[in-house]
Amino acid sequence: MKFIKFTDNLKTEDNLELLEAIQHGYSAIYESYASTTELVPVQVIDRYKEFTREVPMHGNEQFQELKADIKENGIKEPLIIAYYQYSKTALLVEGNHRLRIAKELGMSEVPVRVSRYQGDDSHYPKAKPVPGYQANEHGYVPGDLKPSDIGLV
Repeated sequence: MKFIKFTDNLKTEDNLELLEAIQHGYSAIYESYASTTELVPVQVIDRYKEFTREVPMHGNEQFQELKADIKENGIKEPLIIAYYQYSKTALLVEGNHRLRIAKELGMSEVPVRVSRYQGDDSHYPKAKPVPGYQANEHGYVPGDLKPSDIGLV
């Protein structure tokens, strides 16, 4: 996995080495997400999307700006998969626009992190089964997981 961590705007003089690293295939993500973020193939994440973004939700101009930023800098905010621990299902809850853009740009992988939900998925019929995370003897599942923890990679 190739990740570059950063805390500020990429276009500062201090981050010139980050921009160079991105051009060599690294993904820049915010430092606070680095320990629970993994690159996941686009075709895998696409199976867990809540819906297809046919028409940009916030207007075409904002969508095109986001697309240009991702093309230049990569995806900085990981997509978020909700993991429903009781049903062992998952759903992409944050990042439908970024996923659409990644597909349009021909990206093969996107940065993803997983957030555990204790409730069931009954309100989200599009949630799909995953191998899941093995809770400890007390039934505890950490709140933040890596995609590989639930069997996505």
